[in-house]
Amino acid sequence: MTKWGCDQSNHQWGNGPPPFADIRADGIDFYVHKVSEGLHYYRDPYSGRAQMAADAGFAVVGGYHVLHGNADPVAQADWYVACLDVDNSDWRTMPCFIHQIDCERWTYAPAPSLAQVHAFGARLESHGSRAAAITAYMPKWVYGDGVRGLRYKLWASSYGGNRPVDHEAAYPGDNSSAWAAYGGIVPAILQYGSLARVGDNDTQFMGDANAIRVNTVAELVALFGGTTPGDDMSQAEVDAIKEAISDAVATLLHRADGVVTEIRSARTDVHADFAAAKGQLDAGAAAVLTAVGKISTVIRVDPSALADEIATRLNATDQKALLDALAARLQA
Repeated sequence: MTKWGCDQSNHQWGNGPPPFADIRADGIDFYVHKVSEGLHYYRDPYSGRAQMAADAGFAVVGGYHVLHGNADPVAQADWYVACLDVDNSDWRTMPCFIHQIDCERWTYAPAPSLAQVHAFGARLESHGSRAAAITAYMPKWVYGDGVRGLRYKLWASSYGGNRPVDHEAAYPGDNSSAWAAYGGIVPAILQYGSLARVGDNDTQFMGDANAIRVNTVAELVALFGGTTPGDDMSQAEVDAIKEAISDAVATLLHRADGVVTEIRSARTDVHADFAAAKGQLDAGAAAVLTAVGKISTVIRVDPSALADEIATRLNATDQKALLDALAARLQA
């Protein structure tokens, strides 16, 4: 099974924002947008769309820089990151943000050398990027075997007929010669067209169409060294969460026992005090928040979101079970 992606630039914004929802709904799992080109040569005015793509549900998002071979690659990397820091300031902490080094030959700039590509990539790493999240678009028609020794993932291209049809119909297949190795490297990503379509009746232009030969979204994210919610927790962190939940439930049980004792000693109306007991147990949900606070320094998920999830689960399941148990004890 193949996972699909698209990359876009300002050229896709002539008729307004790209149809993120349509693109995502058509099975596209990764989205990359142009950020900058050369050394202060061009900054894409529509950069900063990675967050919009992430909000639309793309598992992998990213940006790309067109690397010029006639300018300092380190300075270009610095400028690219400076643009990212303005347009997508949280790119370092997004679950799976990737970078494409776009290496082509232009009338106004030569194609960068392999050494320049490595210098740009190394500078990206010094700015906080994972090496696994860096790719190099170095097409065979420009570099041939000149990619030999590339330290980053190879992003290749082969358009074939470049048909204006649904993106899956345009794909040449996992066993196509378009995937053939060159320079001793098998491409990790294949750009296979620029006219592919998505959406109802395939009416929406998606930008450049890309494919990655992985079976699942988890494999796609792992390819770039990214994370999915919860997959980066150590056993100690999992144990800490379990302890917090256990503490919260214990608190609820303690409150229940206290209410039972009060009811039996006061010999008051069972129904009235049962309502009071329920109020006590509902208040016990606050203990969940307190318990979660204890572990907020060791878990790498948003503690408020985790607290809400735990509280929801306790209110829906555990508290009902506790109330049923309390009712049985009151009738004993």
